[in-house]
Parts: sequence; structure tokens; C-alpha cells
Amino acid sequence: MDKKIPFATRERYPEYLRALRYYQNKGHDKIMSNELARELGINSTSVRRDISYLGHMGRQGYGYDIKKLIDELKKELGDGKDEGIVLMGVGNMGKALLKYNTFSFQVGTIVCGFDVDPNNIGIIENVPVYHYKDLHAKFPKGVKMAILALPGNIAQAVADELIALGVTAFINFSDGALKTRRRVIVESVDLATIVQEVIYKFKQVNG
Repeated sequence: MDKKIPFATRERYPEYLRALRYYQNKGHDKIMSNELARELGINSTSVRRDISYLGHMGRQGYGYDIKKLIDELKKELGDGKDEGIVLMGVGNMGKALLKYNTFSFQVGTIVCGFDVDPNNIGIIENVPVYHYKDLHAKFPKGVKMAILALPGNIAQAVADELIALGVTAFINFSDGALKTRRRVIVESVDLATIVQEVIYKFKQVNG
């Protein structure tokens, strides 16, 4: 595409992908702009404009071919293939992530996990979980992304070891801040802060 995609539009593309994967997993092969608008909480005009940057994707009265639109979004967002993700820490948070495995509706799949508790080693939600001492032996080749769902006091040491194995992107659910070198991406998820923000917005709207 020759059109420059606006930043706000590109920021919404992962949400489009999530919604489309959800409909695809429900057995749908097409979707209308008003359905996508409802899922994303925006209007149909914005949906049609956002998708127009990907090329001529829809037909009036038919809507959008879900598989084709997913393929185009994946090309725009990355290299057009699902990313493998390693889960570090399979406690309560880790098990919740494995059970829901949100990432299968987006652009990645948790391919394995690591933990130090013998009770968490084995197959959980169809995903193999290995002992942390076997990290180097069992670490899947080519994986560049990891989720940290472990205590903050060990998050940095684990991240450093993963970086040495080639990981360049982290989703950090721990309560510890990570210090990494340039070109290593860290996205921290602070649930307490998110809840606080939602409460603040709720009070603003509802007085």
C-alpha cells in the first residue's frame, strides 16, 4: 500500500485482529463493518476507513472476508505468521493465561512454559511446562517473545537469561521494572494501575 497509515488506525489493528479471530473461531467466514464497529466500540465509518488502508477488502452487501482480512492485518502488523511465545511462571496468573490463551485470537501462541514448582511441571491446557533448570535445553528455537508471570524480585534475572537466548520482546506481568538494552521491547501490565484508571474514568462519567 502507498497510503501512509495513521498511527491511531494502526494502533487499532491488533483489536481488529482479535475480533476477527474470535468470529473465525465461531465458524464465521464474513463480517460486516457494523459488527466490527460494535466489537471495537467505534462507528462503522471509522471501520471502513481503517480497513481501506489495507486495500479493497470489502463488498457492499457482503462485508469482509474474514480470512483475507486477517491475512492482510498480519502482513501489516508483522511478518504474516503467528509468533511463538514462552510463558515464564505458571502460578495462578500463568495458569489463567494458559487456560484462556488470549493470544491464540491475536498474533501469537504460547508454545511452552517454565516454572520451578514441581507441581506445575507437565502438560497444562495442552501446553508443555518444563522446569526452569531445563530452560536452555528446552527453550524453543526461534522464539523471540516471552511473558513474565513471576515475582518481581526474580523478573530481571529471568529476563536477562532470556535475552541471552535471543528473546527481544517481553510482556511483563510481574511487579518489577525491567532494565533492558536497546532494541528489546518491554510492555508492562500493571493490573492495579489499570483498575485505578477504570475507577477514575467511571467516576468522571458517572459523577
